[in-house]
Amino acid sequence: MTGIWVPPQRIRAVVIGIIRRDAEILAMEINDHLKDQILGYRPPGGEIDFGEASEIALAREMQEELGAEIEVGEVLTVVENRYQLNGGSGHEFVIAREARFLDQSIYSTDEFTIVEPADDGGEAFVNRTIWVPLSGTQIGPLLPLGLADVI
Repeated sequence: MTGIWVPPQRIRAVVIGIIRRDAEILAMEINDHLKDQILGYRPPGGEIDFGEASEIALAREMQEELGAEIEVGEVLTVVENRYQLNGGSGHEFVIAREARFLDQSIYSTDEFTIVEPADDGGEAFVNRTIWVPLSGTQIGPLLPLGLADVI
């Protein structure tokens, strides 16, 4: 069994990596475990530590989550994101940056499993991460909402 992540009651600074494979981007399923529902798909990344530059945070998060080195590109947009998840309310500013894998063989992997340790030392969180089409048949919304309009 895995833990259930509930948003902290503070504003977070987050960076996500827009990694493209043809007409797809890499994104993880966002599940509301209390509703037993997939809410959408969000590019991988994570919280920016105090004093850390967003490009350093993104490289660190990709190494931690995927075990992969990336080249971090330009900032595409910043989105203010207020949301509900697992019974909690979240508020964050999300910096979306272009990124690419340094190891080209990673692009042939169709699905990744990201395991993140719980902040409180409890059970880890597991996220399925896949390549999501940017056009045509959508499997769910790209999160945060509004991101698809600017990438």
